[in-house]
Amino acid sequence: MTAARHSTGPGVLQRGRRAGSALELVLLSLLGVASILFAVGYVICLLYLLIKGAGKIASFTTYASPLAGVDNESAMRFVVAVCAFGVIAWAVLASCRAVASRYHWWTSSVDRVGVIVAVVVARGWRYCA
Repeated sequence: MTAARHSTGPGVLQRGRRAGSALELVLLSLLGVASILFAVGYVICLLYLLIKGAGKIASFTTYASPLAGVDNESAMRFVVAVCAFGVIAWAVLASCRAVASRYHWWTSSVDRVGVIVAVVVARGWRYCA
């Protein structure tokens, strides 16, 4: 008995020899271009939303916005203010700590004072009096 020879040798699986390889190459290219366009569009939309939202966050007024009448709105405003000013205080403290540590000015007593100042700023001045 002789073994039947199949035409599945290494030369048949090459891209140029398969049936439909040109169509496969075109579809692969179209899929790549479409995915890149989708990613670019997604990034543009995300940047638009971030810039629009940052503009609303940074638009401070000299008067307090009136309450809208939502339940626990004042508590939520307090939480947002604590988070915002806490992040600002932490950034200032971390920057001061980095500069002072470089010149060996940062001691444990300075660290305690810095943390206390950061907590006071985060909580707000009216709650410390």
